[in-house]
Amino acid sequence: KARSKPRPAADPSARRSSRRLSGEAAANGGLVDSDGETDHPAYRDPNDVSAMTAPELKAWCDALRADVLRMAWVERLGEEEMRRLDGAQEWLAPFVIFTARFGGKGESSLSRQNLKSVLKQVFCLVSGAGVTTEKRGGAFGKGRPIGLGIQAEQVDALRAEAQVWMPQKRAPEDLVGRTVGGERIVKQPDRGPFDTSNGWLLNHPLMKIRLYCEHLDELKEMGHEATMRRLTGDGAWQAAGGDGAARGGESGGGGGGG
Repeated sequence: KARSKPRPAADPSARRSSRRLSGEAAANGGLVDSDGETDHPAYRDPNDVSAMTAPELKAWCDALRADVLRMAWVERLGEEEMRRLDGAQEWLAPFVIFTARFGGKGESSLSRQNLKSVLKQVFCLVSGAGVTTEKRGGAFGKGRPIGLGIQAEQVDALRAEAQVWMPQKRAPEDLVGRTVGGERIVKQPDRGPFDTSNGWLLNHPLMKIRLYCEHLDELKEMGHEATMRRLTGDGAWQAAGGDGAARGGESGGGGGGG
């Protein structure tokens, strides 16, 4: 049996011509050392809002808000509905920033997909067009636009109404026992159609509005720095640059509340 010929020794001076080794990678964010090897920076999730600086978070949220406003449903809004939605952008912009960073469970960050879902429903409610679903006719909240001054009890009344209009299979605990239009909310309703989104149709978007309004109340009562320290923890607040890291969100929120 013939033996295979041994491969010639590699010429140490010869290098493959590639984008990674040629230095071209440096133009794409890689760092090339003196030996021509690329030192790749640690991967950073472009949608991880908890790791963003204040300017990065604002830019990310503004882009997402613009995406929602380009959706097909916006083109179907009436003139008055469009006027309301346009006028509300002054407070909706900081609302999006706050909700992205602190709108998740336990005041954690919210995923891009969930935030985008929330924004669509909130924008529908703010415009007065109402929220629709293929599972039943009509639009929830049509002709009853909500605004920044809405109180917690008003939000909860809307959540209770939503639970009757399109019930979750398990009602939120704080709504059980309430009566809406003569119908008492029970823990496990026995009739549908049901909200199979687990609350993302109406309950969660309404809760995000309530959470933001409570945040603005806290800002007025405790001040911006104390509020942000509570939300992020002293260490995270200092690491983010302290007061200067979140002033953009505060100034926007103050403008919307006026």
